[in-house]
Amino acid sequence: MTTKRIVREKTINKKKIRVNVVHRYRSDKLSRLEYFESLRNQKEQITKKISNNKLFSWREYSGLPRTIYCTNILFVGQTGTGKSSTLNHLLNDDYMATSDYESCTKTVNSSEVYIGKECYISFCDMPGIGENQEADKHYLELYSRMTEKSDVIVYLLSADKRDYAIDLKEFRSLKRRYSKKIFIGLNGIDKIEPISRVAEWTGPTEAQQINIERKVEDIRKLFRVKKDDIIPFSAICDYKLEDIARKITDTLLINMQSGIVKKIHF
Repeated sequence: MTTKRIVREKTINKKKIRVNVVHRYRSDKLSRLEYFESLRNQKEQITKKISNNKLFSWREYSGLPRTIYCTNILFVGQTGTGKSSTLNHLLNDDYMATSDYESCTKTVNSSEVYIGKECYISFCDMPGIGENQEADKHYLELYSRMTEKSDVIVYLLSADKRDYAIDLKEFRSLKRRYSKKIFIGLNGIDKIEPISRVAEWTGPTEAQQINIERKVEDIRKLFRVKKDDIIPFSAICDYKLEDIARKITDTLLINMQSGIVKKIHF
């Protein structure tokens, strides 16, 4: 399934949200989405929940406008935490632009999996916050509107960072409203000391693992979350991505079953 200039839009509280669909997959043909095998196995359940439900509806513009239905999985956090690279590695593709030097994501970009009856599972790469106050004002307003339309929120933190003041403020704001659908992805655990600068990193040493566990405990206390809601991993090293995928799948299916999705004012 190819993607050419697909844009989907929705108006929430009289304000328009626009999402650029950078790629679209067919779940029945894409065996490389191995991390989400269990999610694909639940596609009939998800389709039944979201199809013909205004809560999940979007207008799509690619040729003639049409109505589609999406369940959204958002990747949010500060610039440089690896949102785009995490999505690329999870989906085994490189449709999300990445850079080691600057933020590449200025709008909402999405890779989507078609599950039937005009229904999609949408993995959304959100713009990074923390660049400057003017950009943050726009992006945080966008966060507010998109999180209302999401079923899972993955808040990414950099494992080798010390100052989480900006993250803490925004995470607490999101958690107050969406405590059942948000969790923390602690990315870049390969950069936690002591780092081997000789061998290729394939997993933590015993000393590194001790410091990773300490870091998780520090994050748990600072962000006031359960340990199960912090998933340490490394996107660029393809390490523990299956844990992120499993948490996304479990959170989505639990929220689908409980009907936790918030009502939207159109």
